[in-house]
Amino acid sequence: MILTIILVALSGFGGSLIGWLVTRAKKAEETQRQWQADSALLSVSAHQLRTPLNQIVGVLQMMDFQSVDLTAKQKELVDVLQQGTRNLNTALIDILDLLDLQTQELVLDTGPVDLNKLTESLTRRHKKIAAQKGLDLVFDTRKLSHFWYVFDDVRVIQSISSCLSQCLTQTETGGVYLGYDYRLNAQNSDEGDLVVTIRDDSVGMDQYAAEAYFCPQKYLINRHMSGAEGHRLGLILARMLIEKMGGKLSVKSAIGSGVTFSLSFPAKKVAAPKRETVSSDAPLTDQISRLLDGKLILVVDDNDANLMIIKAFLNQIGATQIHTAQNGVEAVKVAAEYDFDLILMDIQMPDMDGVTASKLIRNSGHSSATAPIIVLTAAARSDDIENYREAGLNEVLAKPIVADDLYQKVVNVFEGM
Repeated sequence: MILTIILVALSGFGGSLIGWLVTRAKKAEETQRQWQADSALLSVSAHQLRTPLNQIVGVLQMMDFQSVDLTAKQKELVDVLQQGTRNLNTALIDILDLLDLQTQELVLDTGPVDLNKLTESLTRRHKKIAAQKGLDLVFDTRKLSHFWYVFDDVRVIQSISSCLSQCLTQTETGGVYLGYDYRLNAQNSDEGDLVVTIRDDSVGMDQYAAEAYFCPQKYLINRHMSGAEGHRLGLILARMLIEKMGGKLSVKSAIGSGVTFSLSFPAKKVAAPKRETVSSDAPLTDQISRLLDGKLILVVDDNDANLMIIKAFLNQIGATQIHTAQNGVEAVKVAAEYDFDLILMDIQMPDMDGVTASKLIRNSGHSSATAPIIVLTAAARSDDIENYREAGLNEVLAKPIVADDLYQKVVNVFEGM
């Protein structure tokens, strides 16, 4: 009798447990579907925001080109606007990436990376802020400059930039320093962890306060976060991205000893390719000026303001042979009439989108079919980029367009030919 009662009780408990597990699984599926729906909605919203943001960023850069004609007060206002738009764009991208991480949709795009080029990109992003504060910004690539390493360079640059931005924000005198190291795998000398160390000369803090960089609920105990202007989200995302790569992002600090961020993640070491390249010692604008000397360029975008901005960026480095088209149909027609050396292609356009137009140009048999194509788009998430590459497009640059980033993409496509 007692045994029967026990079995009945256990049976009831088991049924309840199974029911609870089923309900929990259904709720998890509903949450996942809701995250995906929210992510899709925000992606569309981001495209709507990036279009006017691209125009604002572009015009501000054009004004910066002509800073010699601005008064000191006007130049100060332009600098404030530029910093604000950069922070807005960074926050927008971070939010979308966080959604992708939550929905398991963020895909890493790995490939061989030249640390010298990666460092040049970081320098361009942060040198102006460092100069404005009178800080040294020092990058040391000596240990690892002779090899390339396989990882997702976009996500690594994003993560390092968040740490650099925070260090530059909280440091008033001295400088910010970045160095690389490589920890070999004991079983394979070509595999290991790439280690990036970023330290600053700030006043520092106790270790408990330092951990608040990555914990929203602890922000109030870290006084350095109060003036971080958008870096809070970036640091949390940076840790999540590095962990997504199978690595670790940590921080160490002590009062009076500054702050040190350490990023480590798996990266296979590979031989640097042997090819002729433009000297990296020359300024980026000089490199691209030589590369585009005498080149015929096609710029495709359905927005007149965007066309004006891109043409201004190209004119700034001496490129003058520029044709434009306002949709894919026009682009295919013009590409058949001229022998273009470079095509800058928007994606979302009326009549015919950029991917379709690019495929038609690639398969046309005309001289323009072999021209490198750089995508300039607000739709630059992982799945979008994969589709562009499958369509034979060479590089992708997310709007809003920053002139130096555009110049680097141009250098990349011509060096890779």
